[in-house]
Amino acid sequence: KDAIVNKLFAGFAEPAKGQPVGEYVFGFNPNIKPRPYDPDQAKKLVAEAKAAGIPTDTTELDLVWSKGRLPHIDEMGEAIADSWNKVGLKIKMVYAEHNKWREAQRSVLPGQPRVALLVDPHSNEIGDSGQSIDGIARCGGQRSVYCNNDLDPKMKQAAEAVGEQRVKLYQELWQALYDDAAHVPLFRLKPVYGLAKRLDFT
Repeated sequence: KDAIVNKLFAGFAEPAKGQPVGEYVFGFNPNIKPRPYDPDQAKKLVAEAKAAGIPTDTTELDLVWSKGRLPHIDEMGEAIADSWNKVGLKIKMVYAEHNKWREAQRSVLPGQPRVALLVDPHSNEIGDSGQSIDGIARCGGQRSVYCNNDLDPKMKQAAEAVGEQRVKLYQELWQALYDDAAHVPLFRLKPVYGLAKRLDFT
C-alpha cells in the first residue's frame, strides 16, 4: 500500500485505515488499524489452502478494473497482481472498458456470473457510513457480494439512528466487517482543489 501511494500517486493518497472510508465520514471507526504488510503470512495462508484441496497454483483469478478510471490505475492493477502472484496465487489481469467493469461490479444477484477480484474505487459523497455500508456490505446491496444475516438487522438499526447512537452503530459495523475481512481497503486518494485566493475553504 505504501509503495502504491508513494510511487504511483506521489503522496496524494494515504493507506486505508482498515475500512473503505476516511475520517471525514460519519461513523468512521478510529480504533481500526490497517492489517500489516506480511507476505510470509500470505504465503502460509495460500499453502494452507492448497493443502486443504484448493488448487491455488492452477486456479486463475481474474482481477478486473476499469481501464483509465483513475490516474495510474493500470499500473496499480499490475502492482496488486504482482504482489499476489509472488505469494502463490495465479492472477489474470483484466482491463475492462468502463461499462463492462460496471456490469461486473453489479453482478451480485444469485445466478449472475461474478469475477474473482474487482478493483472498486469507492467514494462516499455524502460523508455518512450509511451510503457505503448499504451499497457494499448489506445482503442484497447494489454492489455487495458480502452477506451476513446477523449484521443486517444492525445495518437497518444504524440507518434509522441519529447522532451519537448512529456513530456508535456504524463504528461497530465497520469493526465487524474488518474482523470478517469483508473487503480489502488499500488506500484513499486525497482530493486536490484549485481555489481562488479570495476563497476561505476547508
